[in-house]
Amino acid sequence: MKKKQVIIVILSILMFSCAPSENLVKRQAYNQAIDDLVPRILQGKDNDKNISLLKTAYHESNQIDHERIMELKQSGEADIWPEIYRRLQNIQTREERLKPLSNEIKERVGYNNIDLSTDIAAAKNKSELYLKAQINRLLATNNKNDAVEAQKLIHHLEQMNPSYMQLKEMKFRATLQSADYILIRFDNASEKPIPKGFTAEILDFYREEIDQNYINYDIESLSGKQYNLFIWLIIDNIDVTPERLQSASFDETNEGFTAKVTEFIASKTASLTGRLVLTDKNGNIKYTQNIESSSAFSHSYATIEGDKRACSEQTLALLNVKPVRLPQDEILILDAAKQFNRKARQIIWK
Repeated sequence: MKKKQVIIVILSILMFSCAPSENLVKRQAYNQAIDDLVPRILQGKDNDKNISLLKTAYHESNQIDHERIMELKQSGEADIWPEIYRRLQNIQTREERLKPLSNEIKERVGYNNIDLSTDIAAAKNKSELYLKAQINRLLATNNKNDAVEAQKLIHHLEQMNPSYMQLKEMKFRATLQSADYILIRFDNASEKPIPKGFTAEILDFYREEIDQNYINYDIESLSGKQYNLFIWLIIDNIDVTPERLQSASFDETNEGFTAKVTEFIASKTASLTGRLVLTDKNGNIKYTQNIESSSAFSHSYATIEGDKRACSEQTLALLNVKPVRLPQDEILILDAAKQFNRKARQIIWK
């Protein structure tokens, strides 16, 4: 027993007596070894041992990645590209890591000076296409477990390309589908009074519509349910334009008859600006999307000075229209709320 302990102690002493870089190479932690060796060599510690260790780490790691890339390509499987992309990046990163070394040291190491930018771009494109297809396939099932798997792939895609065009929508969709219960809420952040029925219009989600989307949404909080996501429909501003009455005059002639026509356009618009915000139960924002909606009222009519026989059919039609009273602000605001709700539903259910 004592003999075994002595052997273990001796081996431990030998292992820790080795330089860190040498230990890393022995453990085949080649990338870490390169990260340790290059700064040492740049500081002048370019002895034969360090150069030899760097040469081993550089070529062995590149060879491992190269052989694995060839193996993956020969398989012909669709899921090979994310790993090929990662391994190509590994090789290119090593090239960049050794680039600051002097030409004499590079020659001793056997530096290849490889440019894989074209291959990396192609592999990245194929990886993104593969991940996108897999994510969409998983989300199409409307299954919670599939949504959780989709979130893992979305994370991988985000690491590969943080500015990927559809990333935001994918994350939103996967977050919704992976939730247990979701509560839809309304908040008037505009500090402006809202007409009666406004909240009901904003939260006008049909029960059938909710059920058809296979996600547990509620409009009112139910006792006993623990909601882990909240969809907030927030109104930031309510604006109603003053009543406008624009006019334009022009002459019309027909078979010797003339008339001066004045066309009037009365208009008024209510606009809402706001957001759809997805938060977790702790209030952390997971997604936000701006929403704008409006309801415009426009009424045209005309008067003439002269002979009606000079007027076109379009003008005659306007002459038969009487001025009307423009709708009250509340009516336009409520209609704008309907449009806001419609846009919110399109975001949630799409």
